[in-house]
Amino acid sequence: MHLPALPYEKLKYILSASKNILAKLISVQKTIAYHSSMGCPFTCSFCAVVPIYNARWKGKSAKGIYKDIKYLKDNYGGNAIEFHDNNFFCIRKKNG
Repeated sequence: MHLPALPYEKLKYILSASKNILAKLISVQKTIAYHSSMGCPFTCSFCAVVPIYNARWKGKSAKGIYKDIKYLKDNYGGNAIEFHDNNFFCIRKKNG
């Protein structure tokens, strides 16, 4: 199972009308906030993510992430990306 593309076009009015969507950082950049995965495959006992996702993790492909970021940049501007993933670098090796 993979994470499908989000319907960003449905948010066009909200994204273009709200100036708070693109936050200004110290270097005065317009930052796009982005999530490319959900959950966590680990069973640690110190994190709130574990009971919510029951050691499951799904991440978008590099191609899907690129497509999303390019769409957001081309349509709404921005010159920086801030990833908010629980486990952006989480990869499980496949057997074989």
